[in-house]
Amino acid sequence: WLADKWSREGMIAVFFIGIGISSIGTAFAQTPLQVGIGLFIVGVFAAIYHPVGLAIVTQKWKNTGMRLAVNGVWGNLGVASAALITGYFIDHGGWRVAFVVPGIFSIIVGVLYAAHQWSEMSTAHQKTPAAVAAAPVQPADMKALLLRISAIVFLTTAVSSLVFQSTTFALPKIFDERLQGIATDMT
Repeated sequence: WLADKWSREGMIAVFFIGIGISSIGTAFAQTPLQVGIGLFIVGVFAAIYHPVGLAIVTQKWKNTGMRLAVNGVWGNLGVASAALITGYFIDHGGWRVAFVVPGIFSIIVGVLYAAHQWSEMSTAHQKTPAAVAAAPVQPADMKALLLRISAIVFLTTAVSSLVFQSTTFALPKIFDERLQGIATDMT
């Protein structure tokens, strides 16, 4: 139990610190290719959150629905405010500041989270019984079913995130290009 908990908590610290370091590294990019590589690395670290964070949110607590709802609301507020905050940093310091400031903030949060979890883990280690029950062995057909379900969930998530991202970022640009001048024609 302790090793499993530490791996989840440790991965969240890796998520924060990794995004922070790669974001700051992206600020030093000199070419569009370097920016793309930096954003790819940011995305690799960002991919840690949903499988690990949701496991932490839903683990052993009551009121799981409420916890998921709060997690979803704050996540959507982050997406909604990202353009505004980024625009503010770009207007008041340039595009590099829009990578450095959130990167520093993310590293600070990651270090504080790791320190908090480390102290919690050391006290939990003293209270945890030495004997931990082994996980039951699953039959081969159950493993195959879980593998198929995981593949379906992965494909569905990948396709839906592609649709979401393309409509969120591409659709306004398409409207801007295709409907350019329509307001002046209407008057």
